[in-house]
Amino acid sequence: MTCLLNKGDRTNGFSLAEALLALLITAMAASLITMQTGILSSGLSLHEDSQEQFAILQLRELAAASRNLHVENGVLELEHNGKHESISADRGRLVKKPGYEIFMEEIDWAVFRQEKGVIVLEYSSHGQTQTWQIR
Repeated sequence: MTCLLNKGDRTNGFSLAEALLALLITAMAASLITMQTGILSSGLSLHEDSQEQFAILQLRELAAASRNLHVENGVLELEHNGKHESISADRGRLVKKPGYEIFMEEIDWAVFRQEKGVIVLEYSSHGQTQTWQIR
């Protein structure tokens, strides 16, 4: 079987309509990628209050899993996994010791209080005082 190719019928390159269609598709894909990048970057940025809410949730989870919780001089003392630990404000941060696990940063002060069997964290950050029940 023989295949004949007539060179006179063949054209090289793209027509103007094909080039414009390819340019339109490329522009639409670029705009979609740009929009997705903007949405992802705005979704990944955490606000300060979100970070504080995560810290409160972590404190509540730790308190629920701990034994012998009590407050002494504004410091939360607890026993977790057989170890004695304390949570208090230190150099503008709310931290767990021993070690230095940071729960919150950029706080002015923080104290724990125990009222009628309820443990409460009161702290000031950026001039605003907030109170949260921990347990």
